[in-house]
Amino acid sequence: MDKGSQRTSFRMHPVTTALTRVPLQLTSAMLLIGSLTYAGFILLALLSGEIAQLFFSFMHLVQLDFSLLITIGLFFLYDYFRKLDETLREIRYVFVIEDDEYERYLEDVSDKLGSPRGVLLGLPFIVLGLASIVFFVMPTMPNLLFPVEPLSPVWLYLSFEFVFIMLPLFGVAIWLGIVVMSVAKDIGRKLEISVAPISPDRAGGLVSFSDVLLRGVFMYSLLLVLLIPVFVYLVQYLSATSPILAMVPSVGLALAIMTIGIFFLVPQYYIHSILDDEKKKHLAQVSEEVNTVLSNIRSMLASAPSSADIPSQQLTLVSLQLTTLFEQVEKMKTWPSTLWIATKAISSLVLILVTFFINQLLILYFEAILG
Repeated sequence: MDKGSQRTSFRMHPVTTALTRVPLQLTSAMLLIGSLTYAGFILLALLSGEIAQLFFSFMHLVQLDFSLLITIGLFFLYDYFRKLDETLREIRYVFVIEDDEYERYLEDVSDKLGSPRGVLLGLPFIVLGLASIVFFVMPTMPNLLFPVEPLSPVWLYLSFEFVFIMLPLFGVAIWLGIVVMSVAKDIGRKLEISVAPISPDRAGGLVSFSDVLLRGVFMYSLLLVLLIPVFVYLVQYLSATSPILAMVPSVGLALAIMTIGIFFLVPQYYIHSILDDEKKKHLAQVSEEVNTVLSNIRSMLASAPSSADIPSQQLTLVSLQLTTLFEQVEKMKTWPSTLWIATKAISSLVLILVTFFINQLLILYFEAILG
């Protein structure tokens, strides 16, 4: 059996697998985990007798955000793993490589995706999350937005959910982006490439790789949008302590947006350099063929005793075919993206900023009606 025909799907990251390993289908498991986190919050609020003030507080909105983020984050991570696997198999024909060797490469990528380094990337987030809670959030409690004591069961539950479930998922998501960048860098290097001069997407089929990158932008943007209430809360309450400290969450948000941009643009730049070289190579080949044919035509014209001896129809047809081929090669893309893909990516990043400002207005609204 040809090993190239075997489908060895990428392994999900151990963190993602552990959080979704319940006796249900994967999608149902994701919904169950998100629902359980929200149900746990409500149950603790009932047991503590704080359900009345919590249900109409900003803290309740934050819990809803956390539950949605965990559910949607798990879904997008799983979907991204699957889409990356499908795309690398879809563009198999682009690579000049043996089937067995390509399968080994895909297995290597799968091993990278399941690497513990994804968890290690979550550790800085955990440390920063704990530091933010202890030094910046807890001293301001209780307040109108978080109307509970710092060490109350509801607060401890929310803090645990944020630090030890959500933040490791961000580490896994970042590691996934790093692996995708390494795959893009391998194209044309570890994976020798042969881009056809004429293809439906005019980029040898590599536009589908940009679709994977766009899906990553959607995933990171959505995760960040759901985390924005935390950023806004920190900005609002740190501004009363120190204007400099109040800038830290905004700087963190800006760095996160820049990171998403890097995950989208850097892989495209790697592929752009390959497509640019391929286009120049094909243009040189076609130009050489055109010049050779034109030279032969001139020789035939010079040596023909009369115009009747010149196969004008055949010469015209060959010249037209080569000219058409040259025009097609000239239309080859040197970037794997399209204007529509770029527009959707930019719109996703703009959505993050819009959500940030809307959440700031929402906090002011809560303070107004509760004050």
